[in-house]
Amino acid sequence: MAAIVITYTDGKTFRLEGVTNADATASRAAFEGPGNALNVAFRENGQSRVARIPKTMIRSFETELDSGS
Repeated sequence: MAAIVITYTDGKTFRLEGVTNADATASRAAFEGPGNALNVAFRENGQSRVARIPKTMIRSFETELDSGS
């Protein structure tokens, strides 16, 4: 499994673990693509949620891909 690490302009980080390499790659493409916000889907306490993050608040977007898949 891969991870997505978003660092905000205030220095705080959001780390999303357990995503597939394909999802991590698609998320990077969405971040680098058009639009002014990034929608990050995740599950919390058994419920699907979406975090809408304005791109202007993101200092860096990193993907840590699992080399095994």
